[in-house]
Amino acid sequence: MKPTLFLIVPMAVFLTISCQPDTEAEKEAVMNILQQEADALIAGDFDSFKELHLQDELESRIEMGIYGYNVFKGWDKVSELIKDFLSTPHKENYKNKKENCIIKVSRNSAWVTCDNIWYSNSNPDEILYNNLQIVFLEKVKGDWKISLSAYYSKGDVNLMTIH
Repeated sequence: MKPTLFLIVPMAVFLTISCQPDTEAEKEAVMNILQQEADALIAGDFDSFKELHLQDELESRIEMGIYGYNVFKGWDKVSELIKDFLSTPHKENYKNKKENCIIKVSRNSAWVTCDNIWYSNSNPDEILYNNLQIVFLEKVKGDWKISLSAYYSKGDVNLMTIH
């Protein structure tokens, strides 16, 4: 029995360790999804945007600021909001950057908080939009999908402090 135990215990440890996700690679993959989402918005490409999202009845988007807040619950509401945004002709002048990112990955779920800053292509010093972005993602069939996005509009980019 002892020789069998000496084989089973190391094998179990090896399998447990080898099944753990590469956290840094997963964090990079999550941030890549957020950049792809921004790029799709800039390009006006709804189909690419859609592929990055879970697209179910619980997917939500929350927009908050000094004006109050709006909650868009369900893919039908989220997609309607995005299609409306994409119908405006100004987005090709945007450039997006994520800063001060905090990322947590745990098996098939992840969350991110970051400064989500939109700049003008013609004037990189001009910040068009500046908000705190909070995103929850789920891994479905090996691919990260956005299930919740929340944005808090803020003023000066230098106001954010991470404690």
